Amino acid sequence: MSHNLHVANSRESLNAYAITTPNKDFKILDVFSETALKVLFNSTDLNPVESVEDLVRAIIDLTKKQRSKEEIIEFIAKVGVLIPPRKVVNVLEVEENFFKVSFLASMAGAKDYTLFLMDQQLQVTYFNTNSDHSWIVGGDQVYRAKYGTLWQPDPEHAKPWM
Repeated sequence: MSHNLHVANSRESLNAYAITTPNKDFKILDVFSETALKVLFNSTDLNPVESVEDLVRAIIDLTKKQRSKEEIIEFIAKVGVLIPPRKVVNVLEVEENFFKVSFLASMAGAKDYTLFLMDQQLQVTYFNTNSDHSWIVGGDQVYRAKYGTLWQPDPEHAKPWM
């Protein structure tokens, strides 16, 4: 059994790009037990995602001011996965590993990966997601696909472009 994170590009003519990374929270949990984290941080309210989003926004704003659109797209194309118009791409495959907290948590619906998406117009979004979800890049937002489908958007789980 494995989890697959698919991204569909519903646009007619614009490429999209995806970069996936393990969710920082679960990467830590894979190294330490949950109890060790509570002791180390003396808190269960760890939520670094908002500060990471702020950092990403600042980097993107800075990059837009200092680099050409073509240079930014070229860089993302080198490190990311291309999603051509009207295509679906499997951007991540996670093999089962029942010894990792992140895999067990993902089976229960936890958001174990971070997905960064950018299109050719330099629209960007960045969020945590479950490694078994699929997403659809649209013109106004990025939509989670209804479970078991690749092209049916679930409007209740939309993410705006930043």
